[in-house]
Amino acid sequence: ELQEYGITPLVVDPQADAEEANRLYGITFRQLSDIKEMDAVIVAVSHREFLSWKKEDLDAFFAKNGKTKVLMDLKGMYQMQDYPSPEYSYWRL
Repeated sequence: ELQEYGITPLVVDPQADAEEANRLYGITFRQLSDIKEMDAVIVAVSHREFLSWKKEDLDAFFAKNGKTKVLMDLKGMYQMQDYPSPEYSYWRL
């Protein structure tokens, strides 16, 4: 659905079955090292690898252009106060 809005998502999921994701959803998983210079990051699953990320780890995924970093934490895994406005636009469910 994101593609309907002109967004090209890069999906990383070290625990999901890559072949199944491709067959069922047309998704090709990327390596975590591919996630850089992003305008927005959506963390949608609470895998152990993602739970251990600190602010510095997440910062490395974003573009260094001075724009507000959009972080969507769909599982509420991170501490909101660690991602203050205006540096971040932090969303959680």
